[in-house]
Amino acid sequence: MSGQNHDDHDSYDDGDNDGEGDGDDKEDEDSENQDILVTGSADFTAIAWSFDTAEQLQTFKDHTGAITCMAVDKTGKILLTGSTDCTIRSWDLKSGESLKVFEGHRSSVVCMTV
Repeated sequence: MSGQNHDDHDSYDDGDNDGEGDGDDKEDEDSENQDILVTGSADFTAIAWSFDTAEQLQTFKDHTGAITCMAVDKTGKILLTGSTDCTIRSWDLKSGESLKVFEGHRSSVVCMTV
């Protein structure tokens, strides 16, 4: 023990090593790190849900076929959805923004891994 008092409410390391933990980043980090459930549906959408409150956080809708598979990148920021429309789409999980469309399959996308 170094004798320093480490009260979680008094100090916060924002992880950018600049020595400035302004506290605002903690709220952002908490919202980014919340547990979510993502579901894909035959209605052509995927929905991100708060695991704690069951609230819908984001709806992803640009596919023209049922969503058959999903994956999240290792950072937890990018959602990938595969569909019966023969495409894979990437999305910003937090904002819901469509990022890229991967085309080339001639049949439904049924499986993927990142």
